[in-house]
Amino acid sequence: MIRKIIIVLLIILLIFIIWKFNIDKKKAKDESTINLVENDIYQVPDYGDFKDEWRTFEDKIGGYKINYPADWLIESKTDTDDMIRADIAYGQRAGFQIRKLEYTSNEFNNFLDSYLENFKEEMVSHWKGEFHNEQRSVDNRIDHNYSRTTFKFLAENGTEWLFIEFVWQKDKTVIAFQCGLEYDFMDQYLPIFDSISESFEFIE
Repeated sequence: MIRKIIIVLLIILLIFIIWKFNIDKKKAKDESTINLVENDIYQVPDYGDFKDEWRTFEDKIGGYKINYPADWLIESKTDTDDMIRADIAYGQRAGFQIRKLEYTSNEFNNFLDSYLENFKEEMVSHWKGEFHNEQRSVDNRIDHNYSRTTFKFLAENGTEWLFIEFVWQKDKTVIAFQCGLEYDFMDQYLPIFDSISESFEFIE
């Protein structure tokens, strides 16, 4: 009888040890992830010229494709006809959302004025702060229009961000990349966003 009780107690103790080990392991992993961000250990890889480190993301319903770094996480929504097509990010410091919109203007610059103003209003409504230093470039290409706009955003909590809006317009279709990154890491991540945008192609 006592032997049975001891066996039961040992089983309970073993279960507790396994449970405690898994909890401690998860806690250590979480703390490691947090420290990775807080201690600035993130190292931005040198991706080169679209070699093995890059993947192709193709959105047939959206009508476009891009190349992006293979170690960036992507959440694709291309099996639907929703406005939001995908979210792509690297860690907590840089990421972008791809949106498909309808072109409802006869003049590309007028469309940009309205679209970018709506973007800023949407951002401020969710995340209190102020926009500064807006810089916009527009390129009217043979078969489509393109623009690149950057904003510096100062949040109420004191953090600074850089937002980049890449916009392509062809016929009645507009594809927009809404990009964001911590301002202190602009030199590291902005060239990557530009490389991604340079790979953009409309597809049939």
